[in-house]
Amino acid sequence: MVKNAGVVHIQKFVVAEEAKKLYGGINGYINYIGRKEAVQEKENDLELFDSYHDYMNYMEDEKKSNGLFTKDIDFVDEEGKKELKKLFKIAEQKQSVLWQDVFSFRNEWLEKHGVYDSKTGSLDENKLKNATRKAMDTMLEKEKMTDTAIWTGSIHLNTDNIHIHVATVELTPSRKIMPNGQFRGKIKRKTQEAMKSKIGNYIMDRSQERALLDEIVRGKIIKGKEKVSLSKDRKTKKLFKEVINELPAEKKYWQYNYGKIDHVRPKIDEISKIYIEKYHKKDFENFQQKLNEEVKVMREAFGEEKRDQYEKYKQKKIDDLYTRLGNTVLKEMKNYVSERDNMSFDYNRKRRPVRRSVSLKNNKQFENNISTLYALKQMNRAMDRSYEKWRSQQEFERIHGIQNEHEYEIGE
Repeated sequence: MVKNAGVVHIQKFVVAEEAKKLYGGINGYINYIGRKEAVQEKENDLELFDSYHDYMNYMEDEKKSNGLFTKDIDFVDEEGKKELKKLFKIAEQKQSVLWQDVFSFRNEWLEKHGVYDSKTGSLDENKLKNATRKAMDTMLEKEKMTDTAIWTGSIHLNTDNIHIHVATVELTPSRKIMPNGQFRGKIKRKTQEAMKSKIGNYIMDRSQERALLDEIVRGKIIKGKEKVSLSKDRKTKKLFKEVINELPAEKKYWQYNYGKIDHVRPKIDEISKIYIEKYHKKDFENFQQKLNEEVKVMREAFGEEKRDQYEKYKQKKIDDLYTRLGNTVLKEMKNYVSERDNMSFDYNRKRRPVRRSVSLKNNKQFENNISTLYALKQMNRAMDRSYEKWRSQQEFERIHGIQNEHEYEIGE
């Protein structure tokens, strides 16, 4: 367990045979977490159960909680509990694993984020239930149990730390069968970390603060680049042209993260750095300050154990800024080269008047040839018509016994 963390997640599992020995079956566990008679107030409830029946009761103990909730129901009534136990019984008969999760919170942390009021004792249970749903959705999705598993949970107030118990089973077991014949129960470490992250981030709700980070990057630093020409800026124009000369000939590779430009990326970063320093120094300082605040918030929520990950989050945000800015720099380079090539093309065309006149002469000759071919075609058509007329006349005279003077009589 991480000391002083705002949220702590503990997970354990038991296979069906073990559940019978420990709790008298899966329903014994559900009864335990809902039982009214339970008065045990030790922090790690996962180690205290003598039967599943006891644990089910523990979950709905009125002294500890306001009862059970599920993925879709905020408060499970008596009929709902009966139905829930039937489903858990089916899972037990099919040898399902039983997963037991506890999410425990530091009350001061909940109070800081507006979920708990120590003076009045009021608690935003709806937010905690929805946070739990987010965490459980993450688990089932990552472990590919979304269509096979069901769960129930309850919020407990019986210890110094408000905490939530969750029991999960598969109605149709889908986990890998281990050599001992039991279904695999172990949940990946990454999945458990994602569950903890999901529930913590939902409670904190840093969406507005993180939207401000994006606004600084996209709305100010990146958008501001539209008004600045780095090819003309005194501090960047030399480096700007150096980069162009070192880029691949094919412009399709002119993207910041393409491997083809690894060798020139440091120079692109240097251009970006000069641009930020000259035009957005205060914006970048504000950006870094807000990143430091986010790191602090994460440390308070999840403890010092993952401090390297918090620093990676910060660096990732800075890298994202340089990626976006690097692509805008490359875009300007593309436009610069295109304009330069067009100007060169226009200049060369003006330098070739003789070739242009030759071209016009060739065009005139071509037009004359076309006219000649057209005249010949017309002549052929006229000759064809004359010949046909002559043939018709000959045929007419033959039929009517008329002979031309140059014809010979045959057959006498």
